[in-house]
Amino acid sequence: GDIQWYREKNGLHSDSVDCQVENGRYYRGTENKTVSGRTCQKWTSQYPHRHSNTPENKPYSGLGDHNYCRNPDGEPGVWCYTTDPQQRWELCDVKQCDYYLTTEWHQNE
Repeated sequence: GDIQWYREKNGLHSDSVDCQVENGRYYRGTENKTVSGRTCQKWTSQYPHRHSNTPENKPYSGLGDHNYCRNPDGEPGVWCYTTDPQQRWELCDVKQCDYYLTTEWHQNE
């Protein structure tokens, strides 16, 4: 039923797309706005903010030629540099996965 569907869609063993597990280090969705509605800066861009969180420096973090929220450096949740010169970075509004729906214990219900 629903629990199995959740497990397949948001399972801890696969990259999550529409929610983040724990601090979101495996989040691979396409959210590109911050909590305040600012647009994210591309990870491959150094404008307006210069930074070292590049795909080359963090190869297993899901970074790339895109501006999707990610967590390459252990913040509390997924985030991005913003295109607002006054705001270097901000967390993104990506909901938490329901952890209990992704555990083995629920698998066969």
